[in-house]
Amino acid sequence: MKQNNRIVLQLRKQIVYKLLIFSTLMLLISCSNTKSKEVEFYQEIKDLEGFYENPMSKKSISYNEIIIKYLGGRKVSFLIEVGRIAGCTGEIDGEVYIDSTFVVNYSAIECDTLRITFLKDKIKIEEYKCLYHGAFCYFVGEYIKMDTIIDN
Repeated sequence: MKQNNRIVLQLRKQIVYKLLIFSTLMLLISCSNTKSKEVEFYQEIKDLEGFYENPMSKKSISYNEIIIKYLGGRKVSFLIEVGRIAGCTGEIDGEVYIDSTFVVNYSAIECDTLRITFLKDKIKIEEYKCLYHGAFCYFVGEYIKMDTIIDN
């Protein structure tokens, strides 16, 4: 009987040992996948860097441009410039942290909300009570990525 108990005990120890090894391997794989997803996420943010232009811009009449610079991690800076030949101009810049939704709300002293939606090779801008431009200039619209290289 003692012999059988000893065998059963040894089998249980082996099973526990194998389960421990298995769970450790699963944890390592899970951590590796998480790290890989994090690297991919940061690369997606880095890929936002570039020069964007509103397709409605007409070089001799108006311009609507955005410059995005990657600052590391989840952080980017933006500069939005708009203008019309009639004399209306505007500019706003700042830094934002991007989360997995790729939608950020930026606020400043004279701008309640500037909503920036980052899409693949495109940025959508919405604004609410933003006074950083003249009466007939707006930041609102969709901007298409034109170039990925930015001179520092």
